[in-house]
Amino acid sequence: MWKVIPTCIPKKTTGKKSFSNHDKSVANNFNEFFTAVGSITVMKIKSLAKENNYTPSQLPPVPTSYTESDQFTFQPVECSLVEYIVKSMPDNKATGIDKVPTRVIKDCLPVIAPWITSS
Repeated sequence: MWKVIPTCIPKKTTGKKSFSNHDKSVANNFNEFFTAVGSITVMKIKSLAKENNYTPSQLPPVPTSYTESDQFTFQPVECSLVEYIVKSMPDNKATGIDKVPTRVIKDCLPVIAPWITSS
């Protein structure tokens, strides 16, 4: 099964990336990505099971449908919690996909924390 999973993850595109700052659009993009990974994985696992004459004792569960409002929600987070977490991040670790160094995030924390938290 673990050999199948990496082949199910969509390949990176080589074209220019475009990002949306619209919350609903971002949430829908995440939803599309992860549901595609799940569907592809199920198809490949079934194919692999058939190829190896494996009959599962029970069929996989049918995915539950949820309303859009139930699919993705944010919970309020206190500013002090974000400050604590960011301040505890080591400065020497690799940056994330945005390539913003941890030191820059820490230096900007007093300005950005209120905008990304509930207080």
